[in-house]
This record gives sequence, C-alpha cells and structure tokens, in this order.
Amino acid sequence: MIARLSPIIRYEREVSDTPWTALQRSAHRMDTELPHGTELSATGLYLPEKLDVDQWTNVGRKLMAIEKGIQWALGDWWAYGHHAYGERVAKAKGLPYATGTLMNYGRVARKVPTSLRNEALSFSHHEVVAMLEPDQQKRWLHLAARKNWPVAKFRRQIDEGTNDGESDPAQNARIWAIQFIDEASRPIISRSAIIRDAGNTLQSLSDGTLEQMSNAARDSAQQWSCVHQAIEQYRFSRREKPGVRERLPGDKVNKARRLSGCREASE
Repeated sequence: MIARLSPIIRYEREVSDTPWTALQRSAHRMDTELPHGTELSATGLYLPEKLDVDQWTNVGRKLMAIEKGIQWALGDWWAYGHHAYGERVAKAKGLPYATGTLMNYGRVARKVPTSLRNEALSFSHHEVVAMLEPDQQKRWLHLAARKNWPVAKFRRQIDEGTNDGESDPAQNARIWAIQFIDEASRPIISRSAIIRDAGNTLQSLSDGTLEQMSNAARDSAQQWSCVHQAIEQYRFSRREKPGVRERLPGDKVNKARRLSGCREASE
C-alpha cells in the first residue's frame, strides 16, 4: 500500500538540481601498479618475502589510495551511465556491488565536482557534504583537511552548523530544509498498488479499519496542504517585501510535521 521511493527515483531526485557536466581528465593520473613486486588478485595480495617495514608501509598506502580512487571512479562511472542511459543502468546484471551502493557513489560524485574533491580526505568526508552548495562544500572540506577531522566529528560539526565555535544560520537552514524535503517526499501512496491489492487486502478489512485509513489519509493531506499554503504565503510576502524575513505559522507547520512523523522545529 505504502510505496517507498525506489533507489533510482531517490537518486534522480537528489541529483535533479545538479546540472550534468562532462567528466574532466585529471592532471594527477593515478598509477595503480603496486610497488616492491607485490601483486593484487581477485582473492588476495601477493607480497614477496623479506619486505622491510618501510616497503610494507608503502604497499599499504598504495592500496588505500587505490581504494579511495575506486570509490570515486565507480561514482563517476555510475553518474555517467545514468546520464547517458537513464533508468536502464538499474538493469545492469552480474555486478559485485549492490545497486544502492553504486547509486550512493554516483550521487556523491555527481554532487561534488572534481574541482572540489580533496585528496587529503576520504570519500566518506565528501559524502557528508554532498547535499550542500558548492561554496559550502569547499569551505567545509578545506576546514576538515586543515583540522584533520575524522568523519564522525566532521558530520557533527556540520550538523551543529559550527565553524570554530561560530554558528552558521544559513547552513543550519539549508540542512533543515533538506531534511524536511526528504521527510515530506519519502512516503508515497501508490494508487495503482491500492487498486492492484484491493481484491486481496481491502476486502479482508473491517469497515471501521477502512474508515480509519480513509480518515488518516484525509487528515494527513489536509495538514500538508496547510504547510503548503503557509510556505506559499511566506514566499508571496517575501516577494512583496524584499528583505523582510517573517516567521512561518509555526502551529500549522508543527501540527503537520507531527502527523507525518517528523519532529517539531522546537524539539
């Protein structure tokens, strides 16, 4: 009855505001050959006897660099495929990676341009900033590299909207908006699914249960309609009075968010 967004639809929604740009050849081409006679296979790694500790360390560094490069490579590969072939990329068979993993790589690669990717940081650092604006991505990635933040602390700093103890209201607002859009868009009522399952499911339910379902759908739609009206009224008033930033009617917004399972703004 309740259809969640499919991975491919979720991917398309998250990258829809990011124009496609052709992939640029990097000036820093990665050498994937392993040093000191080591060889990589599909099931393991061959290391010659009597490697000294420095040589062994160099091999590890190389493997880690290749791993990070592979995540970006798979991301760019997926983003290219979706741009060129659309939903047909989801039909790729026999891939050792889960489709969801590939789409996550592709989302990050699409949202974070090559010019902003920081070699000093992990792919996971870039995943944290993927939904931010490019200027914010650049600022936060630079800060994370300079302060050597691990991913968990980096995410916490962004969630709190802090930069050396200073709050960033614009950043907080952007994060709140992204979370709100995600919560509002995630559950979708599939009319075709209801029609398809009516014979098998709805007929098994009591009239009281059907009434509760109908009332819940009606009330939720009405409350989200209030949210829509409140936001549109705010947009109109802002156009009428440039520079004025009035508060949204919080009672309507919070009531709708309670019914939809979202937390209130005051929480």
